[in-house]
Amino acid sequence: MDKKHLFIGLGFAALALFLTFRNVSIQDLAASLQRIDYLYLLPAVVLNYLVFLLRAYRWKFLILSLKETTAARLMGPVCVGFMGNLLPARAGEFIRAYLLAKKESLDFSASFATIFVERIFDMLFLLGFIVWLLLFKSDLFEGIDGFGGYTMMEVLQKLGWISLVMSVGIVAFSYALIHWNEKMMNLINLFLRPLPERFREKILRLIDSFASGLHVLKDFKSVASVVLLSAALWAMITLSNYPIFLAYGWGDLPFSSLVVLMVTICAFITVFPTPGFLGSFQIACVVAMHNIFHVAEAEAASFGMVTWAVSFGFLIFIGTFYILREGLSIKQLTHVQEEMNA
Repeated sequence: MDKKHLFIGLGFAALALFLTFRNVSIQDLAASLQRIDYLYLLPAVVLNYLVFLLRAYRWKFLILSLKETTAARLMGPVCVGFMGNLLPARAGEFIRAYLLAKKESLDFSASFATIFVERIFDMLFLLGFIVWLLLFKSDLFEGIDGFGGYTMMEVLQKLGWISLVMSVGIVAFSYALIHWNEKMMNLINLFLRPLPERFREKILRLIDSFASGLHVLKDFKSVASVVLLSAALWAMITLSNYPIFLAYGWGDLPFSSLVVLMVTICAFITVFPTPGFLGSFQIACVVAMHNIFHVAEAEAASFGMVTWAVSFGFLIFIGTFYILREGLSIKQLTHVQEEMNA
């Protein structure tokens, strides 16, 4: 594990936590935590499990062009991989690709390509939520501060444009790599020509293997299945916080509050990818629930703590279960990059 990335990530997390709790007294925070109806956390855990189950089912279709498998076999790599996001630099994505490659006897680059495709669909659905908010709920963000000197409306607009540009660029690159593979490989080889031959050949082999993982995009039935499962997945992600809303007595808040919360969390954990999203997750909850929906700041801060604890507590539990079940070790997961390079 790169200690520099760890310390940088922890530094951002500490700053975000400071900004989250700087105006909140310990007494108000404790009082908010005492008022929660903790029974509602049980359905929140169930919804979190369904989110990972949907991820596994969707991934089954994404790797169909490489190998036919079952969602049950993919639950281990999915849960352990997402638990790996507790490490810095979003290491969980690489861990997930590594575990899939090892378990299903696939090339790592091809495995990683399926996660690359997965992110295309995630960005497109996130973009859809942002467009819906900007078109139909823009009044929610008028005069609301975001971060970095931008208003919340400006943050959403920038996030939308970034998602759009990245989605179009990734789709165009993937399409070209699939349909004009030889021309693209020749073009890439041209750019890599200044490198030593052994490095150039290794990179070209990785890209060629990566392209094989993109072939799912040529199968209409698989793509249609991925679209439907992505819609169900993002609906479940959005609704997964509703039981915690009920635990806080926020049942009268509009449905748009769940969408705003989800989009705000996505924005903050993308811009500030701290280990385990610690800090970035909590400050996103305060911005969404306090700044936009005028929930008391202490309640918004405690909501961020509880929601994060439910999500990552469950993730650590189920991730550890699959680590033990599949004979893995924490040390092995923290050295995935070294093992891949070996």
